[in-house]
Amino acid sequence: MPQVTVDSVWTLAMHVRLRELTAEGEVLSYDTIADKLNVEFDMKFTRNAVIGKARRLGIKKKPAPSFATAVREPGYVPRRERVKPQKINKVARFPITLSGLAPAGPRDGRKTILELNRLSCRWAFGERVPYLFCGQRTDGSSYCPEHSKLVYGRLKSAR
Repeated sequence: MPQVTVDSVWTLAMHVRLRELTAEGEVLSYDTIADKLNVEFDMKFTRNAVIGKARRLGIKKKPAPSFATAVREPGYVPRRERVKPQKINKVARFPITLSGLAPAGPRDGRKTILELNRLSCRWAFGERVPYLFCGQRTDGSSYCPEHSKLVYGRLKSAR
């Protein structure tokens, strides 16, 4: 009866055969070694199982032979690299003014996010702390009528 290590299906004969297959003159892949072990011992080892066992046993596989690089013909001329055009940042000819889009509503009625309720306008003022919102009463929308015009344009009023 073959010797089996504790909690393992690997027998001593399998260990010896694994060492032989990794030491053979031709370099075999672990996938091929797993296939050969499976045929010889009627097992179902995966490639990763064989790699793990080889590492635990301290077996080092010979590296695969390196392939010689192809020698280029003497008439070979490498292709020139394309010159990438530099990006030009275009500046608008006429400055855009947002005077028509100035936030409407009283400035002193601004609220923090904790003061808003479901009927408060959520138009934000500024991008830094303190984060303040319009807070005017709405008709069930997220924005008051003035800010709805800015957000939705004519689309909302056409409905």
